[in-house]
Amino acid sequence: MVVTREDAENLLNEISGEFLRKVQGETPKPSKIRYFDEHQVVEVKFDLWHRYVNRRKHEVSYMWTIYLRTQRIRYGLAVSCSSADASERALIKLLGEDTIKSLKERGLSIIRLDRRVMLGKEMSLDAFGEAQKEESLNLMLGVHSFLANNISTFEESLCFDGGNDPLIEALRDMKTLYWREWENKGKPLIEKAREEVIKFAKGESGELSLPSDTDGDAGRLLWFVAGGVSDRGDPDGLREFLRALIGTSPENAIQLVREYSHKIKGTSMLGIINLAALVYPEVIMPIWGSPKDTRGILNPVSSKLLGITKPASHLTIREYLDLVKRVKLASKEANISNLLEIAFYLVKLSRESLPQSYRVYMEITKPFGGRKPSKKYLLQDLNRSHVGRFLWSPADEKYWNGRYGKIGLLKVGDIVLHDVHGKIVGYSVVAEPPKELTKEEIIKLFEKIGIWNEKYKEFAESWFKKSQTGKFYIVRLKNFRELDKPIGYTKVEGLPYPWELQGMYLIEISPEVLKKLKIVQEGIDTKVIKLDEYFASKGYLYPEHLVSQFYTALKTKGFVILSGLTGTGKTKIAQELAELLDPSKKNFLFLSVRPDWRDSKPLLGYYNPLTEKYHKTSLLEFILKAIKDYEDNWDEAIPYFVLLDEMNLAHVE
Repeated sequence: MVVTREDAENLLNEISGEFLRKVQGETPKPSKIRYFDEHQVVEVKFDLWHRYVNRRKHEVSYMWTIYLRTQRIRYGLAVSCSSADASERALIKLLGEDTIKSLKERGLSIIRLDRRVMLGKEMSLDAFGEAQKEESLNLMLGVHSFLANNISTFEESLCFDGGNDPLIEALRDMKTLYWREWENKGKPLIEKAREEVIKFAKGESGELSLPSDTDGDAGRLLWFVAGGVSDRGDPDGLREFLRALIGTSPENAIQLVREYSHKIKGTSMLGIINLAALVYPEVIMPIWGSPKDTRGILNPVSSKLLGITKPASHLTIREYLDLVKRVKLASKEANISNLLEIAFYLVKLSRESLPQSYRVYMEITKPFGGRKPSKKYLLQDLNRSHVGRFLWSPADEKYWNGRYGKIGLLKVGDIVLHDVHGKIVGYSVVAEPPKELTKEEIIKLFEKIGIWNEKYKEFAESWFKKSQTGKFYIVRLKNFRELDKPIGYTKVEGLPYPWELQGMYLIEISPEVLKKLKIVQEGIDTKVIKLDEYFASKGYLYPEHLVSQFYTALKTKGFVILSGLTGTGKTKIAQELAELLDPSKKNFLFLSVRPDWRDSKPLLGYYNPLTEKYHKTSLLEFILKAIKDYEDNWDEAIPYFVLLDEMNLAHVE
């Protein structure tokens, strides 16, 4: 018997009703039964948790999905993050490896569905009888009874890949550069202001008097915190608010701000928020300025990172709360708990540019075992080690993006300084993303390139012992450059104190360190290039006005039609411009148009109902790569070019 759409909806209605009845209407929130006509899919989903990161929904949900074309049903716990790998890590974080192993023994398996990963089961609809329906409900109820009490433990960090959010990168940069200034100037000034607020609230001072030593960014932040506050209009109302605020808990502080936002004469809602931030900086962040004002917490740079397009004074309380929620999530990844400290760094951003396209890290290693080489032999010994060729560590979360390392954050083009036995000996550039190898594969690789020797073996064995899985992360490096002479770690300004590096292998450092070491990555310095002269240097002579029109059209619309006789350079002008912007040529796709193209399938692919998979084309893959580059690198993403050659052979539509 073939199950129709109506049958499928009735079945899912029955399942969802039973599921909601057994969880007694609590979380998870039910969704409507959805029908996807294109894929002939009927689905019901119960969201246990969700939030948005970079405009993309990340979620944990229970799902029952019926595929009408293949007459199959799939159900399970689904986690959707920025990628399938991130989703699987989040699933393991949620349930734990032991729980997942136990559920697998009961017939469930991990199913990867694009970005989503499901721990679930799939079977034909013919085999899905009453017993199987009851089994699916019991499994999901069992998972829910475990998760419902634990989801709050994970929700702040679940699915959050810190390197993907430019705000996190900016906060990390600012913390690296200005943490000591915050500790020495900003924090003491804020503490002094907080003491004055409490004195005023308790009636120990007749007026609200904040510190007057307001030089620098710390003082500027304090001025903005108190900028909208005055006790002249209604000192009694302000004192009443502060007393109530001090007497409540951080969780209720926002509600109190709402209640008093329009009660105190001469003080705006924004002023109340900013003053409350002095009392509860862990939950309330001061906010001031606008996207066009370079002096405020909101400024041209921070507004772009925060996605704010209006002045702070025009924000509604709901928009402010959404903003604080976003900042709190980013602050956790940047390891900053105080929202006043966040505001201090956002003020600093008014004179800083957005995070650059490459980041700087430092490897801390002792590849010669317990023996510290002399200055005379240090550099020649490097040739018999991994330094400048590879980074590698145990395949453990602590080394991926944790206490001991940041290998998982590395991107092609990042710079790595090498600290060998306390001496910075040189730097290199990341050539490939991280990979995972076994111990045997590591040894084979190092034997092949000639660094596997008795001295190095001693160091490698110490790494091997630290791996619980027998696997290791490895990153290939390129362009290793030795410094003129090794520099003692403690002599370089801007690096963490040595005692802060105990046990660490790879840390992120400020790009300012490169300047102090007089290191400049090739290709970073910008220079003006005249396109007509560039094309001429490649052997192509185009009229200057034609080059200007071509470039202007691309910048204006992004879609240009080139017409002309054969051999006049239509293809080459596009190819050479793309290569100028990315010498690797990975940003250019050449497609020959065919006369048998009748619809979008040759360009964008199609869904195969037999395999239940979408057949991708080179163009679709290229578009997805461009989207990912933009999401990862934002304004630093390179332009991507698609050339449709002989477009007149098929209908343009």
